[in-house]
Amino acid sequence: MPTDAIVLAAGEGARFFGTGFEERPLPPGWEYPVPKALFPVSVPGAGAERRPMLEHLVKSLHEGGVETVWIATGHLGEKVDAFVREALGGSNARAIPPHPSIDHRKGPLYTLAGALDYLNENGVLSSQGFDKMVMLSPADLIIDRKAVWYMAGNPARGMMASRSRVHVIVENRPNVAIKGVHTRLDSIFPPRFHQAVDPAMPGWPVVPLVAVHVDVLMGAIDGIARGRTKFAEVLADWLDTNIRDEHEFRFEVNVIQSIFLGDKFYWYDLDTMDAVRAMEGQA
Repeated sequence: MPTDAIVLAAGEGARFFGTGFEERPLPPGWEYPVPKALFPVSVPGAGAERRPMLEHLVKSLHEGGVETVWIATGHLGEKVDAFVREALGGSNARAIPPHPSIDHRKGPLYTLAGALDYLNENGVLSSQGFDKMVMLSPADLIIDRKAVWYMAGNPARGMMASRSRVHVIVENRPNVAIKGVHTRLDSIFPPRFHQAVDPAMPGWPVVPLVAVHVDVLMGAIDGIARGRTKFAEVLADWLDTNIRDEHEFRFEVNVIQSIFLGDKFYWYDLDTMDAVRAMEGQA
C-alpha cells in the first residue's frame, strides 16, 4: 500500500528571516530572497555540507518508505518549483502550485486545502473512500527516517489493519530539551480522552510529522467553511466527533512514543535561525 507525503512550503518565514537572521552563501545561480524551505543547513551526523532544508526532508521521507512527496508551494513558489525540478527531479518529488481559488496566505490549513484540491482535480485522490495514508509535514522539519518508516512502513500496515486513522509521534524521552513553542499533544487531543492515557502524555510535544488517513484530511478541510485556520483545532473537532468512547480511541489514533524509535532518534523544527544554530551546534 503506497504512502504519499504532503509537505507545506507556502509560508513567508517571517519569524525565520526576522531578528537574528544571517545570510549564508547560496548555490551558484541562486540569490536572495529564497523560500525558507531552500535555506541551506547542515545536519549533525550527515556530513558538514549544507543543503536546503527541503532536500534533507525529502531524502528522509523517501528513505523512510514514502512513495511520492507532494510539495505545496506559495510564497516564492517558482523557486521551490525550480529546485524540485532541477535538484529533486529523479526523487518522486512534485511541486504543487498555489490554488487559484484558495488563499494560502491565510494559514497552513488553506495551503493544505489547495494541495488536496489539486490532488483531487488531477485524479490522485480519486474518491472519498480512497484508502490511503498521507504523511503531513512542514517544510522546515529535519526528521529521522526511522520515524517515517515507523509511520509509513511495515509497522503502519498493522496500524491500518486496526483501523487507525491518525498516527502522531510524541517526544517523551528523558533529558531531552524541548522548546516551548512546539505543539503539545493536548492541542489535538480531545479533553475527554486525557484520562484514558498516561497523565503526562497530553503535555508531550508533538513531532510535526503526522500520518493521517485521507478521509481525516478531507474532513479537516471542511473547517475552512467555518472560518477555522488552525489544523490542530479542526483535527481535534474531527476526533471528538468520530471517536465514540475511550475503548475505541486507541484503534483510531495511534500515539507513537519517540522512546520506541530509540535514544538516537532526532527531529528539529527549524522555525527560527536560532533553531538552526542549535541543531548545527550538536555536530
